Amino acid sequence: MSTKSILILLLLVGGGYFYVTFLGEQADGLVSDIVINRDNKGGHLDINFSNPVRYLGHYPPDEGDVLQVKLRPVAFGGFAENVSLSDKLPSSAKVLDYNIEDIIYEGKVPGGPFIVIRFSKPMRFEIKEGEGLKSLLVSFQHL
Repeated sequence: MSTKSILILLLLVGGGYFYVTFLGEQADGLVSDIVINRDNKGGHLDINFSNPVRYLGHYPPDEGDVLQVKLRPVAFGGFAENVSLSDKLPSSAKVLDYNIEDIIYEGKVPGGPFIVIRFSKPMRFEIKEGEGLKSLLVSFQHL
């Protein structure tokens, strides 16, 4: 390999590191939008991601007033910040009928990252990974 090739390779690697470290997507950019709707079975949140994300599990398993969903972003950046996602909710989602108090992305916590959904009362829920690793489907209903 020539000196010129090595220099170009070092510049590309260094530039990639600089981009990922300092210019990469911010944590609130991980979630592109949240769609909420209702049917006769209850409410449904469709959390859409700007980058691929793996759903790893959730706690508690079936019901509660706080739902913690463990994720693994499939991207160069770590999305390490903790960010409230309430501004991504449509304003109608804050209506008492949905019982959603807050949605937070917790990237800087042990065992994380997580998306945490706080309900105003205990709910029964089910979580599914969307197609293409770009969404998370959360169905919930009153106990």
